[in-house]
Amino acid sequence: MEKNTILAIVLSLMVILGYQYIVPHPKAGKPSQEKNLANPDTTSSPSPDEPVEQATAAAKIKPKKVPASKIYTLENDRFVIAFDSLGARIKSIRLKEYFERDAAKKPIELINIGSEAFYPLGLSDKDDDLLTAVYDVRVTEDDSGASIVFTKSLPELQLIKKFRVDRDGYSVKMEVSWQNNSGATVNIPTYSVIWEPDVYLNLKEDKTDIIRVVANINDKIRSIKAPKIKGTSFNLEYENKDNKLSSENVRWLAIGSKYFISAIIPRNIPNCFAKLEKLPSADVKAPRVRIAIVVPSASISPNKTVSNNFEIYLGPKEISYLQAFNNKMEDNIDFGFFGSFSKFLLVMLRQINNYVGNFGWSIIILSVMIKLVTYPLAHKSFTSMKKMQTITPMMNEIKEKYKGNQQKVNQEIMALYKRHKVNPLGGCLPMLIQLPVLFGLFNTLRSAIELRGAPFMFWFTDLSQKDPYFVLPVLMGITMFLQQKMTPVTDPKQAKMMYFMPLIMTFLFINLSAGLFLYFIVSNILTIAQQYIINQKTT
Repeated sequence: MEKNTILAIVLSLMVILGYQYIVPHPKAGKPSQEKNLANPDTTSSPSPDEPVEQATAAAKIKPKKVPASKIYTLENDRFVIAFDSLGARIKSIRLKEYFERDAAKKPIELINIGSEAFYPLGLSDKDDDLLTAVYDVRVTEDDSGASIVFTKSLPELQLIKKFRVDRDGYSVKMEVSWQNNSGATVNIPTYSVIWEPDVYLNLKEDKTDIIRVVANINDKIRSIKAPKIKGTSFNLEYENKDNKLSSENVRWLAIGSKYFISAIIPRNIPNCFAKLEKLPSADVKAPRVRIAIVVPSASISPNKTVSNNFEIYLGPKEISYLQAFNNKMEDNIDFGFFGSFSKFLLVMLRQINNYVGNFGWSIIILSVMIKLVTYPLAHKSFTSMKKMQTITPMMNEIKEKYKGNQQKVNQEIMALYKRHKVNPLGGCLPMLIQLPVLFGLFNTLRSAIELRGAPFMFWFTDLSQKDPYFVLPVLMGITMFLQQKMTPVTDPKQAKMMYFMPLIMTFLFINLSAGLFLYFIVSNILTIAQQYIINQKTT
């Protein structure tokens, strides 16, 4: 029983860790008060292939052939956002603290713009007139931030769409107001706040990156990976033909990649619902996806104004920023099955790094701390396996002596366990108890944006990337082999198979990030030292 259980645990680890990897599943600084956050550009438009250099620079995206649209930029210490008077929507978002991994080190363009995509945060009505209209624009600035106000006169109504960017942070406040300038009660049209296309995705630099749509409905998290969306129209409820998520309490709707996210947070808007659509695309791994918060029609009295407020988060999946919303936004980070452990371990890793200043050494320190905490369990497991190895010859004698009488064999083996004070599950249960910690840390190191671009030493300039020289995978394989060599195994055939596992694991995980390998190597070395001490005491 002992050998089969150990083998099952090891194989389960290989399958689960391999599946999670293979299957795609900053410190805030106070900005200068003298910096201009707003700057209109009336001559040219931004390009997603060229960074917006500064607030005074012209954005360079070529607009579609439409009547004279103008580009305006709002800037703070975190990003530069370019707005287009066409559709009153965002056209470019350049993140100042995150860069491409190429030689040019360009700031990341958060919007992954395709040739047929609507630009994000446009308003869509029944005929999409609001998306294709050119708006009047006014830019204001005060000590706390800058605002850009778009206005459009409609029959009987005036639409006012205001964006505000504070001097710090990754949030944009958006207010949509409708003014009834007529002498009669009129209806505001049903409209959608759209985010399309998705956010920054680079499969060349990270094959595990994937687009995922996540929503918080009545404090329940709904999540789906973009490649798993079926058909041309889909929703997170899976069964609602109207493509609605909820008419009750949509707390937020987000679309994100492995490290970055865009989230729409409606503020006290009754009966709004979330919508998700998969659009035709030739790219199976990165299909085009559109999300929207839909605000239903409402009546408005003469000379009255009705406003809907939204907050938009545009930035990294950094847990401290997301937790500040107090609405489970941190669940956009893929923490895996043992999410609670992963969150706790990520907070611990960040705290350690605040003192150490190097995430490589922080991983090593965290690995040592985890080993110390789990030492009693590991010690009990190794000791139990050692005892099982001692009584194995006696068990074989019993099986031979009472061959053909399984009931007698079981009775005698149980008596043997009792005499020698051996628990047949003693070597396995402590290992099982440690699994949440193992998987929790695995998902923490696999998903933490803090490791993206974080250097360690020598040629390790990015702990979220694989070791280009494969030194760490080889070291992991060697330490795993030594660990297997010192582990008590009662069956010679099982021992031979166990010796092959380090080789299999090395090739299976060869493209894991350097941060993960660093953890595995340190953990293996500490386990070897622990096994050596136990073996010396029991010899």
